[in-house]
Amino acid sequence: MPDRSPTAFMPITAAIILFLGTIIAWGMVYFGGMAGVIAWTILIQLTMPVLGILMFGAMVFYIFKYHRDWQYVGLTISLSIAAAYPGLWMFGVGTRAFPSDPADVQPPAHIRPPADGELLVYWGGNTIEHNYHTAYPDQRWAYDLAVKPVLTKSDKLEDYGCYGVPVVAPIQGKVSSVENDQKDHTPGQLSNDVDKPFGNHVVLKLSGGTYLVIAHLKKGSVVVEEGDVVNEGQQLAECGNSGNTSEPHIHIHHQRQDPKTNPIGFAEGLPLYFRDVKGQPMPRGGVRVDGDVITPTGETLVYTP
Repeated sequence: MPDRSPTAFMPITAAIILFLGTIIAWGMVYFGGMAGVIAWTILIQLTMPVLGILMFGAMVFYIFKYHRDWQYVGLTISLSIAAAYPGLWMFGVGTRAFPSDPADVQPPAHIRPPADGELLVYWGGNTIEHNYHTAYPDQRWAYDLAVKPVLTKSDKLEDYGCYGVPVVAPIQGKVSSVENDQKDHTPGQLSNDVDKPFGNHVVLKLSGGTYLVIAHLKKGSVVVEEGDVVNEGQQLAECGNSGNTSEPHIHIHHQRQDPKTNPIGFAEGLPLYFRDVKGQPMPRGGVRVDGDVITPTGETLVYTP
């Protein structure tokens, strides 16, 4: 006889509550705005994964110990898997972009590249395959731009083409904040600098009230100060390897909220397009991995004023 005691129904009740919570969280994400950002960052990527994985194990244990009615077994396990699915993202399985269409998000920014010469789009574009940043709401349309040679595996900063390249203002704006004293990490390995992930950086407040973040700059190279109004093309700093990075490159992204008041991960990313370039307005990045060999497959970007 199947067990009909209250204890036997606890697993399925818990699974239903967790499943409904997952649906509500996804609804908040698709609703958009900061509610969607918070739901994605706290619920979908953190709370639901942890609870889902723990719940799945508990479900299987309790359902077989207290309730052998297979209709409840099947329903409970199905709900647990549905609720636990986001937990797989924690292990790199099924990672996906923050669900947002650039055509529906306003306002976009149209800028020139942050450096002259030919730039390799290491990461960029609208899809997770070409741009790992898309999983993070604040960096939804971020770019990592580099200068060849890249991926040299050298531990010398000078062996990377982007190191020391002048970084210029991609658009007119007011300097909202700067960081200039973070060290340049040894390249060829991930620095794991979680305390100061942007490293040395310049944040520009644009005329529409949004913010442009330019990061991973060379220590001591920032030549502007907070409150300065800079013109497009004006030098801001030099490319370095500060912050959470593995080799010299320029990180740039556009967001609605001020980075000084909204911590990383808790802001709305906004579309970012390049103009006056030889290449696509939203160029794609990416890499191909063949064993130990990593080959960049991203597009190139050349400023053509």
